[in-house]
Amino acid sequence: LGELGKLIGEQFTSLIGPQLEIGSKEASGNCVAVARGWHEGPSKMHHSTYRATVRRGGVFRRNFNEELSTDILRTVSTVWERAFVSVLQSEVQNATSRINSAFASAHDDVGKRLVEAGFVQQRLQAIRAPHIRSVDGKMQQATDKAKSHATERQKELSRSITPKVQEAMQPGYAKGMGESGTGSHLRRAGIVVGHVESCKQRMFSDAIVPVKEALPTLKSDMIKMLSDTALSGISSMRVAYSSLWEEEASDAAALAAKKRLLTNLNTNGYLNTAALALRKLNVAHGIEKEEVEGDDELEDTTASHRVPTIVISLDSDDEDCHDPADWPALDPTRVKIEPNH
Repeated sequence: LGELGKLIGEQFTSLIGPQLEIGSKEASGNCVAVARGWHEGPSKMHHSTYRATVRRGGVFRRNFNEELSTDILRTVSTVWERAFVSVLQSEVQNATSRINSAFASAHDDVGKRLVEAGFVQQRLQAIRAPHIRSVDGKMQQATDKAKSHATERQKELSRSITPKVQEAMQPGYAKGMGESGTGSHLRRAGIVVGHVESCKQRMFSDAIVPVKEALPTLKSDMIKMLSDTALSGISSMRVAYSSLWEEEASDAAALAAKKRLLTNLNTNGYLNTAALALRKLNVAHGIEKEEVEGDDELEDTTASHRVPTIVISLDSDDEDCHDPADWPALDPTRVKIEPNH
């Protein structure tokens, strides 16, 4: 896992980080042409729609901020896919396979020592096989979870880029909306394009900062998901083998505790009650059963513990009993109300 963490860090440093810088530079080079296309050329907007978009912070029928961020968003998506699918996926799978192999080796070592100590090989195999299958399944789940987490974080970080661009564009939008009267559309468009030109370097370099800053945390999250699962495998292995050396028969304290539990266990009473209940159930369903010798002697042990129900009839001649406030304090679970007929 330490080697995997180092590899992920190298991918972030050598692949994702530089590619983000490239995407930022591409966006800086193309943004002025994108901004000009909003009011001129084949994709130009009607002047009233353009004004409405500027008034709403660049978001109306089109999203100016997203169009300016297209190069960065494309770069993030592409480089993320390359890093986590073509490179890291195989390395993560290799790491989980090595972890599974490490558990298998640990079982072999423990099993060898326990056989030497006198334990039966078949009993040890009954512990080893289920545990290895469990660890393998959990590590695969952890791997899928780590990859899904990386994908979700990429989407979240990508969504953070456009708001940063919008924040940088707000002064230009506000200044453009200050224009009015004849020719205000061209002046407004010129102000917006001029603002894009003046802040293009800083705007896009600032937009990728949250993504770059989130990469170390993402690496730690992924490694933690895998390491927590591996550590839980160690704990479950310890628990699995602990059954071999539970308290011995010579442990006086353990025997005394078990005897104290047995004194309160009326085994015959429970068996009688269960048999009687089964017989009543069979009778209710019309199932005939051969009489078992001594079956007539079964005692309904629940009858003596059954709490009687108190019946309050509303047909009573005593008018005082009709008022619930005058009834004595009773357990509601024991009271049955019979309505007037």
